[in-house]
Amino acid sequence: MRPFSSSDVGVVEKMKDTSYRKNFFRKFTEDEIASQIRALIERRKHRQIDFARLAGMKPSVVSRLLQPEYSGWRLKTLLRFAEVLDARLRIVFEPAEDVIREYEQFEIELLKQRFSSAPKPQIEDDEQVTGRTIPSEFLQSHLKQMEDDLRSGRLPKPRWGSIVTSHGEGN
Repeated sequence: MRPFSSSDVGVVEKMKDTSYRKNFFRKFTEDEIASQIRALIERRKHRQIDFARLAGMKPSVVSRLLQPEYSGWRLKTLLRFAEVLDARLRIVFEPAEDVIREYEQFEIELLKQRFSSAPKPQIEDDEQVTGRTIPSEFLQSHLKQMEDDLRSGRLPKPRWGSIVTSHGEGN
């Protein structure tokens, strides 16, 4: 599976729609197949034209097959590519709920990273004004509640574009 990226934020909510999920899985698979083959061709230090010759195909055919949007894969062709690249072909069926859980975990980790890198409130100033500090147990339980809310869909999708610092400047 490809690494997650920040463009994947918000996908969990969209995947609840079966039609969106089917299209997402199809496009992801098409892109993933081409991406893996291109990476392995590069790892084997082949040029695309050399790979085409080794596979017994015209370079124009190989070029078309390696396009991310290509969807006409045949098992026979994938097996031929695997043989030429000295690789094992493995096909894995992942239940939708497992994939969704992976994306949920990614969103939670991204939320934690952004939360921990966000400008910290000036607690010292707050202490001077109110005479109180915010206990770390409170912050931890609040973060845990946010994770639970995100998983259950009760938390609105975060808007990552503009974080306002304590000085009123946007990031």
